[in-house]
Amino acid sequence: MARPLRLQFPGALYHVISRGDNRRAIVKDDTDRQRRLDWLARTVQRHEWRLHAFVLMTNHEHLFVETPQPNLAEGMKLLNAAYTQYFNSRYKRCGHLFQGRYKSQLVENEGHYDEISRYIHLNPVRAGMVEDPANYSWSSYPGYIHLKRRLDWIDYRRVLYPFAPGRTHKNQKYLTDVNCRRRYAAYVRAGIKDKPPCPWSEAREGFLIGSESFLETIKAMLPLSEAPRHVPLHKRLSDRPSLEQIIQLVSEDCEEDPSNWKTGRRSNGGGRALSCYLSRRIYRYDSAELQAQLGYRHPGSIGVMCTLIERNRRMMKQAERLHKMLDRNA
Repeated sequence: MARPLRLQFPGALYHVISRGDNRRAIVKDDTDRQRRLDWLARTVQRHEWRLHAFVLMTNHEHLFVETPQPNLAEGMKLLNAAYTQYFNSRYKRCGHLFQGRYKSQLVENEGHYDEISRYIHLNPVRAGMVEDPANYSWSSYPGYIHLKRRLDWIDYRRVLYPFAPGRTHKNQKYLTDVNCRRRYAAYVRAGIKDKPPCPWSEAREGFLIGSESFLETIKAMLPLSEAPRHVPLHKRLSDRPSLEQIIQLVSEDCEEDPSNWKTGRRSNGGGRALSCYLSRRIYRYDSAELQAQLGYRHPGSIGVMCTLIERNRRMMKQAERLHKMLDRNA
């Protein structure tokens, strides 16, 4: 499949994930964890990023980062390449450490700091590693609730600001206000009992967290007339095929009748799953829309079907061939 287009512009805000290749560990002990954080700090400072939150897990890492200059790709290349060189040297191995390139989603620069930071900080709790995120040392959360644990390369301001009513950005005393930190801690802990929805599970077009107007703003920034037609993001935002076109092509290729793809009825052929994969993974249609169109009981079934396709080499080759046909016909 073609690489996704990386959108970079001054002041862009991202949620970034780096995963271990084949879900393998990217850190094996605290020495690795400290080295990874050392490189993260170096990257943040060298590229003048504003890192609002992070968590380093065993086989992946989340970053919530703002780039005053359009240099996310440059910084991530430094971070992951330098750490891979260290890791391979230490364990006398070679080859890839990370699963392809990092994944990133654009975030609207208003109204999402609290929910995204909370979801990131609760990763160790959801993984069963700790009961309280304050007890997990390899994230930015301890610095949010304990002044002595703050890191000078983390920007705590935008996350904490909503929890300090009456304050202004010019008067930043709220950064040391114990009540402000307590409010944020209570907000995060509330997400342990009542699990909040994943902020990026239903991202617009699969890569953008924010309002419809933000999506339109991003569309206007894309050089659509010059973008290569094979770039998936360009296809998603400009002239992606309709669901009807995708389903028709897939059903014909698989020799299946899509009228049989109904709720409560099993489909032994691969056509419905292939339609899921192409519609969701490639052209980024919403899961709820696909649920209704393809006859699944729950939107979560869409992700399950996509995973089944990704684990089947023969069907992935078929999906690539159909993807090219859809692009040629668009």
